[in-house]
Amino acid sequence: FGSGKSVGSQLEIPRRAAMQRGSPLDGRRKRRIAVVRETMPQLRDTTMKTWFDWFPNGSLGTYHGLTKTYHIKKDEMDCEVIFRALDDESDVSNLLSLELTGAYLNEFRDIRQVIVEAIDGRLGRYPRMVDGGPTWIGMWGDSNMPEVGSYWWCVLEGKDPADGKTPKPNQAVKFVQPPAM
Repeated sequence: FGSGKSVGSQLEIPRRAAMQRGSPLDGRRKRRIAVVRETMPQLRDTTMKTWFDWFPNGSLGTYHGLTKTYHIKKDEMDCEVIFRALDDESDVSNLLSLELTGAYLNEFRDIRQVIVEAIDGRLGRYPRMVDGGPTWIGMWGDSNMPEVGSYWWCVLEGKDPADGKTPKPNQAVKFVQPPAM
């Protein structure tokens, strides 16, 4: 607790935006990143609060409250950071037609498998090929360790979530922070 996992994960957003190749049309480095938390109170009271502690409105970009989007327009960076609370299957419809480059899952152990799978289907759709396509696509997140046998434990351990035992290699990379001394 209090180790900087969420801050480090949020700092990854402008870092990834800066790494995007510029569009052959206008040179802009376009990205669209979803920032996801399970509920709206959690998103507002923790995730967004941390974001605005590091990137106050007007510093790196402009926040649009109606769409819950922070638009980074700095130098050649053009990155939309879309904040979303996604709790269960009924929230999957909030992802329909959403074109994303990547997604950051804050406290990912609370994000359900159906949400993760829906987000995964939206990745790599922005920027469009006319703008050079995405240089990188993917998801990352921060969390304390998930419960043994849970969906996220299986993902991190390379096990099939259906039975928790069968090896199921994936592209997940796990970084474990050493415990406090």
